[in-house]
Amino acid sequence: LDREAEQRLLDLTERAWLLKPDPEEVGLTEGWASPARVPDASWKPVRIGRHWESEGFPSLDQWAWYRLAVEIPEGWRDRPVYLTFHGVDDLYELYVDGRLIARRGDLATRQDTFNEVYSHALTGVVQPGRTHVIAVRVHDWYGAGGIFRPVTLGTAAAGPGPSVLK
Repeated sequence: LDREAEQRLLDLTERAWLLKPDPEEVGLTEGWASPARVPDASWKPVRIGRHWESEGFPSLDQWAWYRLAVEIPEGWRDRPVYLTFHGVDDLYELYVDGRLIARRGDLATRQDTFNEVYSHALTGVVQPGRTHVIAVRVHDWYGAGGIFRPVTLGTAAAGPGPSVLK
């Protein structure tokens, strides 16, 4: 097996994402999730796995967008593909190539995804050997916000953690 076939998990936390605040909520109508929409200089490179306040956006509340172009490894052909978030502050929408894949959390009831580990099935949405644009629209209602915990792309969904005996 070549190294690519052995690789079954990509840590997207280690990659440079782009972030753009959306205080006027124009990102949806302007197609910010679309691969055809090339990010301009108003999109700033950031690291995820930390709150966006520590990445140069100290007073950002409301909506903002993250974007990342990622190639799905050729060795993942005929395997399921999952994108897993380990915590987003406070809620989010996931888009792949401009297509809405999922919404997690609820603004009306203030149901957050702060401590939620969730794997989104992307099998059939992405193709191994091709590059896809992942866009995440995040809403933060107060305090720190953003994709502040790891994000992984892999061939298995996140399972429950090990049992701890007390």
